[in-house]
Amino acid sequence: MTTQTADSRKTSILLATLVVLFFLANLVTFFDFTEDDAAIGFRYAAHLFDGKGLTYNPSERVEGYSNFGYVVLVGIFYKILTVFGDPRPYMIWVAKLINLAAGLIALHFCYRFSRDILKKERYLAVLTTILVAANGSFMINVASPMETATYTALLTAALYYLTRYISNSQPITHNPKPSYILLLPTLPLVLLSLWRIDAPILVLALGLGLAFARKFRFRKQDFVILAALVSVFAAYTAFRYVYFGEVFNNPFHSKVNLSFASPVDSVYTNIYFSHLGDNAVLFLLLFLLALAIDHEKYLAPFLLVSTQWLYLCIIGGDWMTGFRFWAPLTPFICMLLAGVIDVPFSKVSDGMQKALKTLILVCLAAWWFNSGRAIYQLGARTPYSFIHNFGKKSLVEANRYWATAKWLNENARKDTVIVVAEGGFIPYLTDLHTIDTYGLCNRKLAHIDGLRGALGLKLTWDLTQPGSRYIASLKPDILVVGPGPRSDNPDTIWNDWHYAATTPSGRMHIYVRTDSDALLSGRKP
Repeated sequence: MTTQTADSRKTSILLATLVVLFFLANLVTFFDFTEDDAAIGFRYAAHLFDGKGLTYNPSERVEGYSNFGYVVLVGIFYKILTVFGDPRPYMIWVAKLINLAAGLIALHFCYRFSRDILKKERYLAVLTTILVAANGSFMINVASPMETATYTALLTAALYYLTRYISNSQPITHNPKPSYILLLPTLPLVLLSLWRIDAPILVLALGLGLAFARKFRFRKQDFVILAALVSVFAAYTAFRYVYFGEVFNNPFHSKVNLSFASPVDSVYTNIYFSHLGDNAVLFLLLFLLALAIDHEKYLAPFLLVSTQWLYLCIIGGDWMTGFRFWAPLTPFICMLLAGVIDVPFSKVSDGMQKALKTLILVCLAAWWFNSGRAIYQLGARTPYSFIHNFGKKSLVEANRYWATAKWLNENARKDTVIVVAEGGFIPYLTDLHTIDTYGLCNRKLAHIDGLRGALGLKLTWDLTQPGSRYIASLKPDILVVGPGPRSDNPDTIWNDWHYAATTPSGRMHIYVRTDSDALLSGRKP
């Protein structure tokens, strides 16, 4: 090994260490992020690997998740951990560690794409990676137990390997290792297509990139990749239809509003893009500059960003217009931003150009780093809460839904039927039969008219609403209302319900039906 090679390797290790340390330092800011939706997938995964089928409530075949691949992934970890006891209380932290690894994988492929595909100098590729790690929306999703970080990792890997395949592939008859060359882009693409319900939209964008690169003159091995994608996705779609009995899942029915409208008025979209402009449209116009600089290199990232934006327009800027939609695009947005500034300045030395570009990206990274805390506080969350509470509570108690789940486990009969807003951690930690008022896991609620709002189902306890009447007709035993203060709650509207308790550290309020024996003896409200 030459001295120059050894020095280069040491520099690479040092830079990688600095990026990882910066990533972890920013991650700590948001690491207590809970995201109740995640436990819907956890519950499906637990039932699947416990032999109860791919169900939310056993014997009810309703597709209440929107991320099949992630459900299977966390289910595998769940099954492995059952060797050591009941893993349910700890799965949120297992998911967070999975996402931590996924976040680093996404950063790795962002760096490799910048170096190998965009041919950036090392300093610019490193700064692009740091810019991704500084983005609050991306890091909040890495800190969450949701599927978004793993989805982002698959998306960046698929882009990298597909682009390498396009630039390096030869006719399959002349390729010495065709199976290896084809496997690298095919595997992440196939997994991506099954990972989340909106994934086929971005897979289509990657396919368009391949078509443009080939000038629509495809090679034989291209059809191998296409055949693998179509076969796997068709098989899964057929399974979904046979098993659940519907083409679209419950989250689609309960939240999607198919009416073309720009998503720029969405509060979440504006928050994400407010750091450099007013909305996504301005960003797309800005990215056109990168596309003009080198359309071949920047076409795929641009297609991904613009396709996602168009998709949000088609669904009326409604379903999940927040960070779960924009966060997976953060690496590609950062690549395009770095491409915009990577314009050679005439009459400026190379050293000065590097200094100017470094300054611009460092300032932007600092801006995003600080903006992430502001974004986090919008949800009434406190940055660095994980560090402040570390050691004061156990990992189980740190889950803000644990106190309510514990109360129900100690006081409710196992055949109790409960009602919650979103069927996340409380149903998952108790495994009680559950009706969620958002309709994500209840087929009839998902189809009831008049419930969709700007951000999906919003159910009040007003019995003039069909959703409330339907829930009341099922005669559930317990209503879990909150988190929040006791106001406009069922005891003020439904005469046959009574307040039973407010659980600690969660502001969750328990109401019990008067004629129900759901609570254990001696625990009547």
